[in-house]
Amino acid sequence: MDSRQPQTPALRRRGASGSNLETLAHSAASRGASRLRQGHLCFARSVKQQWVRKTSFLIEISVGAVAGLLIGLSLYQLQGMHFQGAYHTPLTILSSALNYTLVPQVGLLCSLAIGLAAAAPGVKTFGEEKQIYWREASSGHSRLAYYVGKVLATLPRLGISAMHFTTFYCVLATPWMPFWSMFLTNLLYFYCIYGLASIMSVLVRREDGPLMAMIVSLIIGVFGGYGPPLYLVKEWHLEWLWRLCPGVWLTEAYFDKHLAIMSHLYDLDLAASWTGYVRGRFGMDIGILLVIGTVYRVIAFGGLIFLNRPGTK
Repeated sequence: MDSRQPQTPALRRRGASGSNLETLAHSAASRGASRLRQGHLCFARSVKQQWVRKTSFLIEISVGAVAGLLIGLSLYQLQGMHFQGAYHTPLTILSSALNYTLVPQVGLLCSLAIGLAAAAPGVKTFGEEKQIYWREASSGHSRLAYYVGKVLATLPRLGISAMHFTTFYCVLATPWMPFWSMFLTNLLYFYCIYGLASIMSVLVRREDGPLMAMIVSLIIGVFGGYGPPLYLVKEWHLEWLWRLCPGVWLTEAYFDKHLAIMSHLYDLDLAASWTGYVRGRFGMDIGILLVIGTVYRVIAFGGLIFLNRPGTK
């Protein structure tokens, strides 16, 4: 004997309604262009927006160029002598006045200057388009494609800004550090500041974003190992906190490349132990700068998903 009860018309209509909803959901999910195509369109739109707003781009380049010019001008009288160490044994007694702090000081100045030049423009990457983002996301567009397209569109901007800053600095300061090594280091620090500004753009209101990004960029720039010196930070057992900030990796890369050319003359291990920096790992320094900038962007993407939803404060 069949124990199943016959389905009533109401149950049949309910089952048909659920099936229709599943069909509509599947249709909406498969509708539209692929994520790759959406990312390409978001990239092209962002590049066009930057081209239309040429004035703000020129201001950003000018600020970076002037900052590099002023820092280079302040070091011009030194004629590239940014380090004075102790001679190798047995000539150590003939060493003149030591100068281990100038290169970390240059790293501090460059990190602060890049923060001032890139913080406010970096906020505009997402801060002025959150409403557009939510409108497109609610229409079924890929959030990841939108975000990746916007991030990739800022890379040429970063390269041009870093090139102007590095060129004007190197022309006047004439550092021992090779030009392309300095350009790569500065480029990755620009990358970190833009990522940090993206976080600020999704955490605070649009009006407060540039100011907050600039303040935070100045704070992480101070964590570069110049003041307080990194060897003192190690005595406090707080080196891990400094290493979480990109400023210390930029300064360590500067320190390594500025001193490498004089390894035959000066005792560089003594200088490294006095300052607290580690020599001979330039690749690791720039690699961690890349990782930190990428982590900042992942955090900003999480903020775009979970924060500032329409109808919430």
